[in-house]
Amino acid sequence: MTSSTPHSRITAIDTLRGFALLGILTMNIASFSMPEAAYLNPMAYGGTDALNLTVHGFQAILADQKFMALFSMLFGAGLILLVDKLDATGRSPLKIHYSRNVWLLAFGIGHTLLWEGDVLMIYALCAFVLYLFRGLTAKTQIIAGVCVYLLPVLVSLLFANDLLGAADLNNFFSPTQQQLDAEIAAFQQGLSDETYMPEFTDPVLLAVFLLLLEAFLRAFGMMLIGMGLFRLGVLSAKASPAFYRNMMIFGFGIGIPLAALGLAYNYTQGWRADFLVVYGRQPNHFAALFLAAGYVGLIMTWTMTRFLQPLQSALADVGQMALTNYIGQTVIATCIFYWYGLGLFGTFDRIAQMGVVLSIWLFQIGLSVLWLKHFKYGPLEWLWRSLTYMRLQPLLRSQSA
Repeated sequence: MTSSTPHSRITAIDTLRGFALLGILTMNIASFSMPEAAYLNPMAYGGTDALNLTVHGFQAILADQKFMALFSMLFGAGLILLVDKLDATGRSPLKIHYSRNVWLLAFGIGHTLLWEGDVLMIYALCAFVLYLFRGLTAKTQIIAGVCVYLLPVLVSLLFANDLLGAADLNNFFSPTQQQLDAEIAAFQQGLSDETYMPEFTDPVLLAVFLLLLEAFLRAFGMMLIGMGLFRLGVLSAKASPAFYRNMMIFGFGIGIPLAALGLAYNYTQGWRADFLVVYGRQPNHFAALFLAAGYVGLIMTWTMTRFLQPLQSALADVGQMALTNYIGQTVIATCIFYWYGLGLFGTFDRIAQMGVVLSIWLFQIGLSVLWLKHFKYGPLEWLWRSLTYMRLQPLLRSQSA
């Protein structure tokens, strides 16, 4: 689908990117607003009543890792889009690609000064290697991507004996009330991490390493899949309506039960961290792959209609300003919850967090639409582009390229 607006050519992939970006905030809001353990263990903090646990259940099943998988897929598609565009103009994509991602790495490093959950550094590191796979056939890219994506499952199983039964690992993700109070005070008052961080023993360090390795391989695998799907036209609403319906049926039909099964299984194990790292996260890892496909089918089907087309256009504007909006989510959320803002860290349960998510969504949608009426790029997109090409790029829509 392509439809004209006064300021841009809105495409299906832009709408999909905007949808994914807003969904990422649903994933990250717990990390912004509550003690670290609450992201992996809903019983650690955030309300253990039925309504709060229901909210967590919807987040875990429909959002956790699914929107990041989708966003990673679109990052891979963006590489192909950039390379094709540069090739068409006779310019070598090699220098621009690596310059672009060196600066993305710099953005990521800067982002970590605000929030430790940054993904831009992982994306930049993936991109350095991803470029080498651009010439593969679409089928090979998709198969290779699925294989890479599934590697963390095997790696976790290899280290099962080193993690299962590790009491200090379980204590790390099930902190005492004293540790929780110290962490909340640290974020509310700007105190040192040393006030609440437990000791990093070997099992804890191994678990953190496995989670980081999983994040890298998951992102890289989905980027490869995204490259292949873009080559096939799947991410541009060029496949048949029946194809996208099947993506929804199989994606949601398999992904939702898998994620729900993993959630239930973790409850039966009391959210033990050793079990979670080795076995408990695996159903959701598979589910994310299917649900990402389901979301592609859903949004592509939507963009092939004229239903709520102004909302499609608004989401596309959000997607065109993905870097600005991603870092903007961190700036807004940390100003609400951290010590240098309102200092509300640890005061919102999961239900109240959804109000914050909705408010940020509405703000970013409105700002993106308004900004792109007057400017060609988002502010950070303009800076990124200017740094990549080492010259100031035209920003105002009245300026020539």
